[in-house]
Amino acid sequence: MPRFFSFWILGPLALLLALQQVPYLNLILLVVGAAAWCGLLVHGFLLCLLFEAVVGQVPRVLIIIPLVAYGGYLYLYVQQGKDIDDKAREMQLSNPSAVLQFDPDRYSLVLPASRAENLAQYYNVSVAYSVNANFLPEGYLSYRLLDREQCVRARSLRNNLRGQKVSPAAILVGPVKFDNTFLSEACLLRFPEKPQLQQIVVTDRGDNAVWKHERAIMEQFVDFSIDGRVFATYRTASLWRLSALPLPLIGCGLSGGNLSWGCSVDFHRTYQVIDGTPKNVDKTPHDSPESIVLGLRKFARGDYAQFKGDSRSAAFIERIGAYSGEQDKYKTERK
Repeated sequence: MPRFFSFWILGPLALLLALQQVPYLNLILLVVGAAAWCGLLVHGFLLCLLFEAVVGQVPRVLIIIPLVAYGGYLYLYVQQGKDIDDKAREMQLSNPSAVLQFDPDRYSLVLPASRAENLAQYYNVSVAYSVNANFLPEGYLSYRLLDREQCVRARSLRNNLRGQKVSPAAILVGPVKFDNTFLSEACLLRFPEKPQLQQIVVTDRGDNAVWKHERAIMEQFVDFSIDGRVFATYRTASLWRLSALPLPLIGCGLSGGNLSWGCSVDFHRTYQVIDGTPKNVDKTPHDSPESIVLGLRKFARGDYAQFKGDSRSAAFIERIGAYSGEQDKYKTERK
């Protein structure tokens, strides 16, 4: 190996960093992963310097540079793992389980839209709701899992509404995906509907902005309330975990919620959810805050093979055909 080859690497590294400051060219470099290439050059410099110091091509005291660099990263990685374990134990001890057994004949379950849709597809709840002021007069959307026969009827009624003055987003009969495979045994019906029973309202709060790439642990809270009174709070947490093998990312790019341009030095990280499930909970059928707090069982693949939709859904499906008339009546009354 040529003498002082490690220091030759600093030239291409400095050039690549400088080119990332050039307008328009920096966008091209962003696409081709210039920040990662800079990180690989840093690795090349440290490893070459380590070898050269061991064989005596450079003063042996310089061996401290790669040792401190890799040792420091190892310390950060191990410390982050300890923080994750501590947070997991803390949440496992504080999180509630089976606080209230959900009774569909007594309660209506209202959640944020994405959670309501997920719950209706994969858990044994007959219907879930989300608040949506775009659909009046109901002000809510309902989500129901239908069996094969009910799906055929629902799609037929939905197709008959084409050409009528009905918002195409109001009624959807969509597919259900399980383990990356679309199911033929079930579908999901989304329909404007106001809950009729006493509401259990599930709300999220806390920092759940995945795009922020925060280095610290982000904590979230899921509140369960009846008549405005919170009866349970389930804590979740997540973070951007350092990778086992260090990969520095040095450069400029778009970041933040407003996608502003900025330069930074960081390491490659992957998003990780910290497991705060209480020790007394079987995580196979109960793997979400709603299922743990309300005792809702998650479906297995075999449940769909024999799935029969709620018998009450058959009568409800017929409302699809009447929806256009209901909307006309509502608009007339408003006028």
